[in-house]
Amino acid sequence: MKHLKLRKVPPLPFIGNKSFGRKKFLEFLYQIPDGDDMIFIDLFGGSFYLSYMIHKVFPKAKIICNDFDNYMERIQNIGKTNKFIDKLKEIVKDSEKGKRVSDEVKAKIDELINNETDYIDFITLSASLLYSSQYTTDKDTFQKRVYWNHPVKFHYNEDISDYIAGIEFVKKDWSELFEEYIETENAIFIADPPYPKTNNFAYENKKWELADTLQTLEILKMPYFAYYTSSKTGLIDIIEYMKEQGIPISNYETFVYKRAQISNVTKENQEVILYNFGFADEEEEEEEFEEEECAGEEETVAEEVETEEKNNNEN
Repeated sequence: MKHLKLRKVPPLPFIGNKSFGRKKFLEFLYQIPDGDDMIFIDLFGGSFYLSYMIHKVFPKAKIICNDFDNYMERIQNIGKTNKFIDKLKEIVKDSEKGKRVSDEVKAKIDELINNETDYIDFITLSASLLYSSQYTTDKDTFQKRVYWNHPVKFHYNEDISDYIAGIEFVKKDWSELFEEYIETENAIFIADPPYPKTNNFAYENKKWELADTLQTLEILKMPYFAYYTSSKTGLIDIIEYMKEQGIPISNYETFVYKRAQISNVTKENQEVILYNFGFADEEEEEEEFEEEECAGEEETVAEEVETEEKNNNEN
């Protein structure tokens, strides 16, 4: 039985990352016979966490990860982000922890941001000054927010070599990447699109509409796939209706687990993985895995499960 060593979370915050349900995804992977001979297409690469786990389980497999959200740029600049957060800590050190900062302190933070000539990761900075459901990607939107004093207490790990090893990265619209491999017999499509009716609805900073979600259902016609959705999206009902109407959808199995709570929008919400292999049922030996302890990772998870009660305090 092989022993896997896994990171608990991605190197930097990413709203909607799949670290909370990592054990279920591993169960999914363990069912794949001859996975090293497959091509895994991670259509919505996000934080790369699914591709990372695939490589850990199947180190010889070809893995194509779509970095449409520019996560690679963020993790390549972790050192700069750590230095910027250190400067931020100096400004807020006398402010009460977990409370809204004064207008004077906010002005100093904005001055720090405005004077910075190097890279600023506003998504990661959001984890220190905004609530997790208010992640922003640009300066103008960020500075319109109310700032709260909860800077991370650790430095993010700058060594990302193990996290991106064995993965080929591309950057293109998911549908374009899908079309490239639609005729590839040994392709397994991994799809974690934004969820309609939840707070995970951004796609390259654009609103993700129901029509966009319906377009992704083409993936469910493929012989091999793993497709993420939420119990609150209503998508399962739509899929079942399509099947009743004779629209070709592959038979699928499901994994269901409770989602990390980001806000009251995701409270009592379940993550659902629809999957199909078209493989004969075979018992696969499961591998043990060890969750790698990295400084601050527990707190990173906590940042992504804050409740809307704190948001209400801000309003």
